[in-house]
This record gives sequence, structure tokens and C-alpha cells, in this order.
Amino acid sequence: DASEAYGAYSVRERILAYAFTFFEQAVPLRGFLQASAHSPEALRAYREAHKMHMASLVQEGVAAGEVKERAPLGTYYPEMLWGLQHELIHTWLRDKSENYAQTERAIEVLSKVPLELMGHNVLDSIYESVKFNLKSLK
Repeated sequence: DASEAYGAYSVRERILAYAFTFFEQAVPLRGFLQASAHSPEALRAYREAHKMHMASLVQEGVAAGEVKERAPLGTYYPEMLWGLQHELIHTWLRDKSENYAQTERAIEVLSKVPLELMGHNVLDSIYESVKFNLKSLK
């Protein structure tokens, strides 16, 4: 949050920056995360903090028009992003590649679906087209 560049990022870029930065900062805590990763109790506080942070980013994205608010799916965005983070933690803990290249690739690949789902996508276009055609028939 302290970086000037971060303030200029889109919500999508902020979510990705969070993921990349988390794993850069987590290297010295790898043993702790290894011990905690399989214990829901140990991750509970982090999970709640993560979901709150992601919920604030989602709301910011909705206000900026970057995130599509979809009832009731939109209420699950923070939980969906936690699921992504949880999977990335487990990927990182298994990662034996140099400089955690496999984790970086996982962030790039696995984040696409939730981030694209949160934005305007082809389903919105189909919905708008059907809605338009139905109105035209009346």
C-alpha cells in the first residue's frame, strides 16, 4: 500500500501484486507456513484478514466499474479469492523450482478465472444481447 505505483494500479493489478508480494515476503516464514498450511485453525486469522482486504478491493473495483457486481455471486468474490490464495500457498509450499518460478506461473494462470469472472466478460455480453432481443420482440 505504501508504494506510489500501487495507488495507480487497477484492482486486478492490486490483487495480483498482493499475491506476488505475499510470496516474496513469506520466504523467511516458509517453515511456519508449512506447519500451519494444513491447519484451518492456524490460518483462520489470516483467512479473515485476507477476505476483508479482498472485500475492500472488490468494493473499490465495483465503485470504479472494474468489478461487475453480480448478485448473489458478487458476495462470494472474497471467498473465491481466498480459495485462490489458499491454493497458491499450497503450490508455493510444494514448489522446488528456482526462485519459485512455478509459483509465479501458478499466480498468472490460476488468477485468470476469478479475475475474469469478476470483470465484464462474455456472459455479460450474452445476457445483454438476450435482454435486448427480448425487449425488441415486445
